[in-house]
Amino acid sequence: MKIAITGNIGSGKSTVAKVFGAMGFDILDADALAKSLYEIPTIRIQVEELLKTSIISPSGGIDYAKIASVYFNDIDIYNSLNKILYPALKKLIEEVISNCQNSNVALEAAILFEAGLEKDFDKIIVVSAPRKMRFRKVNSRNGMTQEQFLERENRQFSQEWKEQHCSTVVVNDESSSVIEQVEKIILDN
Repeated sequence: MKIAITGNIGSGKSTVAKVFGAMGFDILDADALAKSLYEIPTIRIQVEELLKTSIISPSGGIDYAKIASVYFNDIDIYNSLNKILYPALKKLIEEVISNCQNSNVALEAAILFEAGLEKDFDKIIVVSAPRKMRFRKVNSRNGMTQEQFLERENRQFSQEWKEQHCSTVVVNDESSSVIEQVEKIILDN
């Protein structure tokens, strides 16, 4: 079974992915795979041309904070960078899945619908959580301000839209059991 797990920032996608992992699924992280694309010279050069600056940090790695500071604050850069990354990400995800030994794979991807990845999966799960709870989580996790949270939130399809376009909603509201919901999804298939 190929499952995609999506949801807006701070909804608990990683938590749900970990539960699937504990139940025998191979877990793929679309964010980590997308970050690996910047290491590809042709993509790095395209990104640097778009941003009109180097994305290499003083230590020699990719400066993701520098990219994010422009990416989330400039809609033209956001759209242009996505045109560079999304096709390469889709291809990379397909390659990684085809090389998995396990036939049960779950992809964690905040930008599943935005990148057009949903067609490649048997089941789409949206993790839904109240906005205030999601903000508290990302604020405590990495000090993100409410303004930064809303910038990222506004670049994604709404939680309500995702809920209407998925197979299953997993409610992560601190009173519903995520484990029980995942077990039910697996047992129902």
